[in-house]
Amino acid sequence: MYCGKHKPVSAGNVKISHLNPTFVKASQARFLRDTGRVPALTRNGNSKAYPLRILNRHEIVNDRFGGEEVIITYCPLCGSDTANKAKVNGSFLIQCLRAAL
Repeated sequence: MYCGKHKPVSAGNVKISHLNPTFVKASQARFLRDTGRVPALTRNGNSKAYPLRILNRHEIVNDRFGGEEVIITYCPLCGSDTANKAKVNGSFLIQCLRAAL
């Protein structure tokens, strides 16, 4: 994932992350090292990786995976990451974070 198009939307001290990530093959990701943790999502034989180097800064990725909208979140304080469907019962979830870190 390459994060060159991050456009946060702010409402007071709340930041909603709008990210339309571009993915490259691991062999082409020259900005990454071979060591370190990289959260990944695999479903129906498809995989995507979300480098911590990018997640540390943005914390929320809005993405499409296998035809579904997904939200990838990462907490740099505790080191946890999650992958969630962005649409539940026909409604989109809005993920945001308080820009207080």
